[in-house]
Amino acid sequence: MSSRRMDTILKQHNWDSGEGVVGFHTPDQRIFVTRQWSLPHEWAHAAGLVDDRLGMWICEGLTESVAQEVARQTRTPYQPTYEYERRLVEDHLAPALGMKPLDLARQVVKWYEGGKIPAKEIARLLGDPGLLSDLDRGTGDHPSERLLARLKKTNARP
Repeated sequence: MSSRRMDTILKQHNWDSGEGVVGFHTPDQRIFVTRQWSLPHEWAHAAGLVDDRLGMWICEGLTESVAQEVARQTRTPYQPTYEYERRLVEDHLAPALGMKPLDLARQVVKWYEGGKIPAKEIARLLGDPGLLSDLDRGTGDHPSERLLARLKKTNARP
């Protein structure tokens, strides 16, 4: 699909049409891509990894981790995106929760399906409900320094 067509689709779904958008999935699970290599990423989103009530950095980090694994297992051509976010999830968040990234992704989808707020559940598992504001929607694209310090401290446990 052309970038111009992608812009039209994004606008139809009230998304800002920004340059560089190579993939998009709709609430009714339709997937649109301008580059075939972005399909695994969009498949992961369509499977339930969305940023509703979950910080964008967590959502995209989990999505990227899942997408890379799917691409590897299916031998689908893939170009990594959101590397910073993926490293935060794989190196800090998932270990702090005692989970592997793919297990955390599955759990996030289960929380959504169960009507729970993933950010609230993650904060609960970290033992600090005050972290909710750093995990929930509307807190920016990256974790706060407070949250990073907490994750590093948690990961430092023997």
